[in-house]
Amino acid sequence: MLGMVWGDKLGDRISVWERYKSKGCALMPGYKVVQLQVLECRMIEAGTVVGPDGQSIQQYAVECTEMGGQNIQRVYECR
Repeated sequence: MLGMVWGDKLGDRISVWERYKSKGCALMPGYKVVQLQVLECRMIEAGTVVGPDGQSIQQYAVECTEMGGQNIQRVYECR
């Protein structure tokens, strides 16, 4: 769980998570963060892919909603 974070600080929170878990995360195409909006974000499992060595790699995604809103947006994909 990434919890509540200001939109303009979300990238910093993701960077910390990437270093801690040794993951690589990419911002989703077409996503535009609402800079002055408080977001409620969470990390979810997003399926697996097969790596070059034939091993399964768990993928993750970061989904956010604006505080008080209902619209969930997938903002990062990580592996």
